[in-house]
Amino acid sequence: MTLHHYTTATTLPLILANRSLRFTRADLLDDASEVPFHMALLDQRKFFVSSWSRGTHGEAGMWARYADADRGVRISLPAIRFPWSTLSVDVSRATGLIKEDGSPRIMGLRIRDVYAPYAQRTLFGNGYVIVPLGTKMETTFGSDVLYAADPIGEVRRRVKLTDEGLNLQGDATYVARVKGIAWADQAEHRFVISAVKGPAMDYGTDASSYIAALLDSIEAGAATGFADYSTEVRYIDVPLAEDAFDGLVVTTGAAMPSTVRDDLERRVKDLVPTAVFEQCALKVRPKP
Repeated sequence: MTLHHYTTATTLPLILANRSLRFTRADLLDDASEVPFHMALLDQRKFFVSSWSRGTHGEAGMWARYADADRGVRISLPAIRFPWSTLSVDVSRATGLIKEDGSPRIMGLRIRDVYAPYAQRTLFGNGYVIVPLGTKMETTFGSDVLYAADPIGEVRRRVKLTDEGLNLQGDATYVARVKGIAWADQAEHRFVISAVKGPAMDYGTDASSYIAALLDSIEAGAATGFADYSTEVRYIDVPLAEDAFDGLVVTTGAAMPSTVRDDLERRVKDLVPTAVFEQCALKVRPKP
């Protein structure tokens, strides 16, 4: 299935050079009814989204809204390839407290043999920690958006808040894949990650200090029921696989000046020599 992503001419070379996709925090997305929850364990700031389209049926609106008013580009790929790997992470320590059975109470983050679309080093970001949700991410990480007449009611069918805590039925990222039916012409296919607050420091520079700060943060969060544990970062950049741009087609907007198009093609071909360039078939009138 070919997927399409609309963006600006400035952003495209950054995507190709960094070989990564930018995931946007859910509360910054267009549809104000998305992820309509504001509670300790679930709110919009815990989900990050990379949006693509399955087709070009609503392309006029997509070009106008997301591709710099027809001056940007559409990226088309036969598949969105991520560096999948099996994650096993155990970042924990004893709290000094004892459980009812007499064993020490342990606090931290444990991930056991989860097949995820990123490597372990991607989990620990500056200001956030990515938390893999579910054990079937191969089928749930990227999937179609459900367009509903009542998106809030649709999500509430799967989200239950009980005395024992929050219960999400099925794929936990489902709550970030429901939109109002008025957006259905976008035919959106989404990749969704979940993240929580992390240390405001670089894991790669000093991993041991980062982990110590993370454990301190988790312990403090547990003391308050994780009432304020959403990250403040607005975007998360997720690396792509080495062959991510095989089959890349770049379509330039109808209002892109020819000089800009020629320069962009040269820059893109330097980064991805096999990229194919096309021009959008839409005809738009120049704006005064």
